[in-house]
Amino acid sequence: MLLVDDDESIIKTVSLCLRLKGYKVIAAQDGEHAVITAHKKVPDVIVLDVAMPGLNGFVVIEKIKQSIHISNIPIIILSAYGQEEYRQKAKELGIEEYMLKPFEPDHLIEVIEKVTGEK
Repeated sequence: MLLVDDDESIIKTVSLCLRLKGYKVIAAQDGEHAVITAHKKVPDVIVLDVAMPGLNGFVVIEKIKQSIHISNIPIIILSAYGQEEYRQKAKELGIEEYMLKPFEPDHLIEVIEKVTGEK
C-alpha cells in the first residue's frame, strides 16, 4: 500500500493504523515521489491526499491512470477538501473512494478491503 500525504502526522497515524491490521505501508510525502514509488513498487492500493506541494493529488492520479503499468491500482482520496468540485473531479479521474479528514481508521480499513477485495 502506498500512502501519500505531505503531513507527517497523518502519515504516522494512518501508517500505524494500517500496520496494526497487517498492511505493509510505503509512504511518500509529495506527488512526484508518489508517482515514482508507484512505478517502482506497484502497490495494491494508493491512499492519496489532494493538497500537496509540487504535484497535487489530481495530477498524481492523472499520471498513474496514463501509465499502463500502474493504471489499475485502486486509489482512495483522503483529503480535508470536501467540496463537490473536488469530489466530482476525483470521480471523473476514476478513483474508488473519496474520504474526508478527520477520518475513522476502521472506515478506512473497510474501504481498503472493499477496493482490494481483501479481508
